[in-house]
Amino acid sequence: MKVYIFMLLFLFSCKEPNVFVQENYIISEVHYETIDKCTGIDIDDNMLVAAANHNGYLRYNILEDDNGNASLELEQHVEDLVSGDEGDAATGVLISDNMHGMVFIHDDYDPFLREDLNNPGVLYRTTTTCGNSFVIRDLALNNDIPDTTLLFTLQKHSDGAPSGGSNYSTSVAIREYFNDSNGIWEPDTEPACNTALHFSIDATKVSYFNNIVAVADAGLGVEIYKYERYIAEPFTDSNDNGVYDGVGCYGLNPELAWLCGEFVDEADCVEPCGTWVTEEDAEVFEDTNGDGVYTIIKNSFTFKDNFNVQGGEAESLFITDNYVLAGFDNDRGCYMALLDSDSSIMANLLFADGYSINAIDAGNSFLALAAGNDGVLIYQWDGSLEVNLLTNIDSGDDNYVYDVKVDGNNIYTASENGISIYKIEEQ
Repeated sequence: MKVYIFMLLFLFSCKEPNVFVQENYIISEVHYETIDKCTGIDIDDNMLVAAANHNGYLRYNILEDDNGNASLELEQHVEDLVSGDEGDAATGVLISDNMHGMVFIHDDYDPFLREDLNNPGVLYRTTTTCGNSFVIRDLALNNDIPDTTLLFTLQKHSDGAPSGGSNYSTSVAIREYFNDSNGIWEPDTEPACNTALHFSIDATKVSYFNNIVAVADAGLGVEIYKYERYIAEPFTDSNDNGVYDGVGCYGLNPELAWLCGEFVDEADCVEPCGTWVTEEDAEVFEDTNGDGVYTIIKNSFTFKDNFNVQGGEAESLFITDNYVLAGFDNDRGCYMALLDSDSSIMANLLFADGYSINAIDAGNSFLALAAGNDGVLIYQWDGSLEVNLLTNIDSGDDNYVYDVKVDGNNIYTASENGISIYKIEEQ
């Protein structure tokens, strides 16, 4: 279903730049009201999108002058996200910067929406459930594949259990948006959706980076998984019909002959000796690149590690390079996990003790933490297991900070009072 956008006929108010000195830094602030509270933002190139709760979804152009001062120009505003008497509330946004640009918008109660940036001004509502659920807690993107956008959603289930899961739970689900070989996109096409990982009803966040998926499962902490889209195993195709040769035990390791012995039936064909396959499996195996190796698309998740902070619930996630960071509530601060080559935790750092952390972002040697009523914590971070606090930006009275993004020397925040841009310069 298409929801058409009507351009806003009034301007959002913008404060004059507010310049102040804080802990050896000059910080200039420009603020934009969003009428209702702004609970989520995302940035890509010269675009910012914002979730403004009951005031809907906003998309801005980011303008920057010769001195690096950023400002926002409103490009699109969708106030009425849901037709009829259904609830309207945008709580989170996410930009896909793959071959085909899209923006995903979600709330806690309705199917998510998608704006096709090649067809701006139109929103498409998802019509595909995942595990008997339309309700989404969070979104994450895998843009690693040039012609495909993989969307991970954290689905909330009530009395309709997903396959392999249970009632009153959450699960990570996967949707694959494709471009064909000609780059043609059918924006109203909805991909199939399958659930994979299952968590408690209290799980709140999912994050992806470089084949690592992490899920914040509230008081149970954070779980880390290695993600593989394809699992490849060798099979024989003696008659070149494009299908492996039928029932049997494949992938045999001759070095383990002493352990495995001779296979008689499926019960004897177990890892690490081999993989049992049947005729019914034939359709799911494909020689994708003509090298004689047949691959099965499994969207495989392998559990690697987990962590928790006693007394707090995991509320925010950020993954970069070899690190998984999580913010905890109840003033328990931030946990930084350094991963080894196998994606298991090899070292960790606890910092920001005494603060509750709603969101995390990093860039340009800055690490920014959204700390609710305590504003924004800015650290200097060089990608090692060490952080140095640079400043704590005071967001003002009654201005709870929900989200934060780093773009060069500019820190963007989403808060009760709207969107603020803080430019940070050393004195």
